[in-house]
Amino acid sequence: MISRPDRDENPELVKLERVPCPLCESHSYYRILEGRDLLHGLPGKFEIQKCSQCELVFTNPRPTLESIDYYYPSHYTPHRTAHCSENISAPGGSQSRFRSALSRLGWFLYCNLDRKHSYVPISNRHLLFRGRTGVILDIGAGSGEFLNCMRTAGWSVAGIETSDNAVRFARERYGIELFQGKIEEASFEEHSFDAITMWWSLEHVHAPNDVLRASIRLLKPGGMIVVGVPNFAGIESKLFGSRCFGLDVPRHLLHFTPHTLKKMLQHNGFNVHKIYFDIDSMVIRESLRYVLREKQMNPDIMDNIFAVGACFVLGIVFAKLRRSGMMVFVAKRA
Repeated sequence: MISRPDRDENPELVKLERVPCPLCESHSYYRILEGRDLLHGLPGKFEIQKCSQCELVFTNPRPTLESIDYYYPSHYTPHRTAHCSENISAPGGSQSRFRSALSRLGWFLYCNLDRKHSYVPISNRHLLFRGRTGVILDIGAGSGEFLNCMRTAGWSVAGIETSDNAVRFARERYGIELFQGKIEEASFEEHSFDAITMWWSLEHVHAPNDVLRASIRLLKPGGMIVVGVPNFAGIESKLFGSRCFGLDVPRHLLHFTPHTLKKMLQHNGFNVHKIYFDIDSMVIRESLRYVLREKQMNPDIMDNIFAVGACFVLGIVFAKLRRSGMMVFVAKRA
């Protein structure tokens, strides 16, 4: 019988590295939090540091690029599914119909009630591209579901992904061939994309400045980059701390606030044009699930229709306060 490692000990397969601030390269930082892998329960304890110079929050020490795959098991959900309206509205009983109704409600709120468009339902994120077509690159494309939505809307699509499972899923499910590797290794021509997206991928990257610099070279003049990340300054983060679903250590190496993501984009040659806050309730719901599990209570009560609805309402409130757990930045070349 194989014994399971102590949850506080890092497994022998994983090598940790202590690094300077990934944004400004300062060696001056201090610990503000400590977390574990609550999503998959894999062993290890990880420190969350805050840079004294630029205020970026980041996981440090962190698993090296060569060993971090340990924390991406074959059943890691983003490599098999995605937050897209196609997935949300798929048939499957009353609960699925209820979530589909919430997705349509989010669309209605965005299109009709939010005149300043300060928030966006992530299940309908293709709303950001309404009335446009062109060539789009999705970095960290996951299962390819978002690219499939964009292809249906008339866009030419390309994607980059590091996971074998995700690349295979995109090919078999959608017929989309993703480039497997890093953006710096891809052979795309400069100035060849009208839009580049990073949906919940920048926070996973070991060298974010390199990724953003490579992205700006690939954008056409006037092209835009759309970056979606968890919001470390969100109300959920303050409420749940190390149990916040958006923390997701050690897969999330970077923990952005609106201030630090704007600073990183500007540092790499982008001007921020718009910031949206997500009305999706996933961060609230999954964080509560972690709390219930820790208290040895049934976490499945968060799948109850009333719990889902209550979390959705809270998501709207947090987004209107510009303090929700997910945020989306739209930027263009400076």
